[in-house]
This record gives sequence, structure tokens and C-alpha cells, in this order.
Amino acid sequence: METGEDIASGLKREIKEESGLDVDVLRPLKVVSYYLDPENPRESYGVFYICKQKDESQEVSISNEHSDYKWVSFNNFSQLKITDFLKNLIEDIKRHPLVEIDLNKI
Repeated sequence: METGEDIASGLKREIKEESGLDVDVLRPLKVVSYYLDPENPRESYGVFYICKQKDESQEVSISNEHSDYKWVSFNNFSQLKITDFLKNLIEDIKRHPLVEIDLNKI
């Protein structure tokens, strides 16, 4: 985030810069604490938000910070090689009362 930037504006800007997508920021989903470097035990915090793509026809255009992306359904994410942290986060998203997911359609 930029100095003086509110959370929703910063999140929208970052998502646009990283993916080319315009989103609406809905609500916080989860707050986590973690350690980036085991050698330097400084605790960091992350806040995950539920966002909705404004225009579902909008194409992803990743920034030069990334080499690839992939859309994955909730039913298939467990096949990916991802950390337990991300697996648990995705499970939390699936169970969240603000997320309406028809698992039979994905």
C-alpha cells in the first residue's frame, strides 16, 4: 500500500497492477499472522479480503512480476502443489458465510 492510501483503494490498485482486473472489495475474510524469515522472528500480519470481479468478461493480464497464472475450481485446487497455509485459506473461503458457492457448478 502507498502512504495514506485506504485499504480498499490499495487492494483494488494492487489487483489491477498484478492481474489487470477491476474488482469490488467486499469484506475482510481472514486475518493471519506469520513469520517471513525464520532467522528474523519478526511477526507479520496479512488480511485477506473477498473481492468480486466487476466484469467477468475482462481478461487477465499479468504483470512482469509473474510468469503464469491459472484459474482453478474449488474442487480441483487440492491437486496443486501449494502450501498447507494456502490449502487452509481456500478451505476457509469455501466455508465462509459471505461466499456463495455452488460446488456442483464448478
